[in-house]
Amino acid sequence: MAVEVVEAEVEMLAAGLVELPAADELETGAGAVGAVLDELEVEVADEAGASVPRETDSGLSVGPWEQAARRVSVAATVIRRPSIGFLMVVLDGGSHHPIGVMWVTQQDFPRFPLPFGVMRITKFGHACVRIEHDNATLVVDPGGLTDAEAVDGATGVLITHEHFDHYSADHLRRVDAPIFTVAGVAAAIAASAPDLSERVTVVAPGETFTVSGVTATAIGEQHAVIHPELPMIDNSGFLFDLAGTAVFHPGDSLVVPTQKVDLLLAPASAPWLKASEAVEFVRAVAAARNVPIHDAIYTAPGHGVLDNLMNNLAVPRGLEWTRVAVGEDVPGL
Repeated sequence: MAVEVVEAEVEMLAAGLVELPAADELETGAGAVGAVLDELEVEVADEAGASVPRETDSGLSVGPWEQAARRVSVAATVIRRPSIGFLMVVLDGGSHHPIGVMWVTQQDFPRFPLPFGVMRITKFGHACVRIEHDNATLVVDPGGLTDAEAVDGATGVLITHEHFDHYSADHLRRVDAPIFTVAGVAAAIAASAPDLSERVTVVAPGETFTVSGVTATAIGEQHAVIHPELPMIDNSGFLFDLAGTAVFHPGDSLVVPTQKVDLLLAPASAPWLKASEAVEFVRAVAAARNVPIHDAIYTAPGHGVLDNLMNNLAVPRGLEWTRVAVGEDVPGL
């Protein structure tokens, strides 16, 4: 974390985004910060997004954020809480005592940068996933069932197909990032949101392209069959090469890539999907790690049914199945 970033935080505080409590209204010392974090159930993260050790007795242990904060007279340390934004604990640079606590959204304050070689994948609502790697922040399928904040800070947006739960023109207008998508979505944008068309790049099935320095390949051509009497639409999933780790988002399709997949973002509920098909897709792709997405139409008991099937039919084959809550990061990357 650079000093300039810390100073920018202080400038934001000085701009009066929120009114901080007086210093005498808060306990002092690292323990006070730890108490606040415990109360809010917030996990402290360092520059790499890894958990910073926290000791029960002393509260917050000194980590990279605190070390940087000491370099200025009044500084802030940032603790990210996915789906909400950031908790900023304002510290006195001399005594290192907390003098205030505030929340800011991702729009007010960008997510802290990751060092090169570090990957972060965050599940947002339904089929939306955010992938951060090196200088790239890619958002896939920010549709009508996910919060608009999912696209904040994106350097590239990818849309697998035109259905409302995967594509939202309003969400795309929130950022200036380039849009990579299939011909059907490009046509829909031209017809209903022409102001976005100049940012659209059409990718063909099987095409390999680069977005924000990340290599991606379009997989498949059509949406899975919902009903034989309904017209078919374009759908291409995206296979990302993240420094040798292959991550696949299929959109609404069960096309199995010929390439090896390390992490599958697996459709888990849909009007075009049976539970048995979901299991067979996970088995066929054979990714060591599988994270369910496309899950907004099931209730918690429905999720439990599929999880039980996966645990019995896929996990014994060495295919890990890890459900991730909305706004949370895929663990262990």
